[in-house]
Amino acid sequence: MLFLLPALNEETGLKTMVPKIKKEFPKAKILVVDGGSVDGTVVAAKNLGCEVFTQAGKGKGNAIIEALERVDDDETVVMMDADETYEIKYAKKMLKKLTENNIIIGSRFKLRHPGSLTILNLIGNRLLCFAASVLFLKRFSDLLSGFRVFRCGTVKNLQLKAQNFEVETEMSLKAAKRDVELIDIPSPYHKRKGETKLRPFRDGFLILKRILKERLAKS
Repeated sequence: MLFLLPALNEETGLKTMVPKIKKEFPKAKILVVDGGSVDGTVVAAKNLGCEVFTQAGKGKGNAIIEALERVDDDETVVMMDADETYEIKYAKKMLKKLTENNIIIGSRFKLRHPGSLTILNLIGNRLLCFAASVLFLKRFSDLLSGFRVFRCGTVKNLQLKAQNFEVETEMSLKAAKRDVELIDIPSPYHKRKGETKLRPFRDGFLILKRILKERLAKS
């Protein structure tokens, strides 16, 4: 099993998050994909025993795509943001639901903690999920969650292209079009450690654009 952690200036989160992963999953490998951090992210990750590589391109989506190319198809992947917004122990609940042809999503809304999502982000998430649900005639509860469990080969076969924060949306929509089952598991969501990289209006537009693009694209 592999924990995949895209990271850009996430030294603070990694220092508390990685020990928790090792406590809950002592045999798991941890891969940190560095996006060109200028803080101590890389040094902290290496000191904590993680495998680290710096992505050639830019953006969260690019980091995930590059990372999965380095992973065997049959590997079980737990993908999480490196800002300690998610609770590691909930990965155990998600792993119990994993099969060869599904993606398990840690849905944030039911168990979110106060201050974890701004009003703007919450409204934006809801509107984007509603738009996708209407256009694809399928209910999506949390398109943007960065907490996901899957077999590497399942997601590789989706041939992801998104380079930025729309990557989770692309993953969910392509999975739905190709009959890969999406299973939502309510998961607590905390206020992030460190500075957010998400820009609501710019990234919200990119995500909406991705929804429309996937709706118009052939399966």
